[in-house]
Amino acid sequence: EDGIRDDLVTGVQTCALPIYDLTVTENINFMRQFLGHSETSTAEIVERVGLRRVCEQTARTLSAGQRKRCALARLLLTDAQLWLLDEPYSNLDKHGMIMLDGILERHLRDGGACAMATHGSLRPEGFEYREIGMVSGAAS
Repeated sequence: EDGIRDDLVTGVQTCALPIYDLTVTENINFMRQFLGHSETSTAEIVERVGLRRVCEQTARTLSAGQRKRCALARLLLTDAQLWLLDEPYSNLDKHGMIMLDGILERHLRDGGACAMATHGSLRPEGFEYREIGMVSGAAS
């Protein structure tokens, strides 16, 4: 036993972008089969991540920001307490960043935690967080 519970951690990484041949709705439903914890409807998730207008488009036709939103929708499918996120703000416009801040804020308010890697000014706004910098591979 490695000591990590399956229900504790979820993550979104560059390699976790949507499957290009599936629509937004199909991507969310496909991931629901793996994560399966959420009772939130696909329609509500699509709305929360701001993809209602493009929900029947295949992921290959979406902009980079829309693909990122589709990938981030997976966070709403799990009840994991700890989210490990790699560059979650990359490719998001201002509205996408606000959307992600709202999802993060709700997760934290509900007792969850999040560790994320970010660059420069791409970081959460509107709530308290702790920042740890890396210099030459060491935390500072």
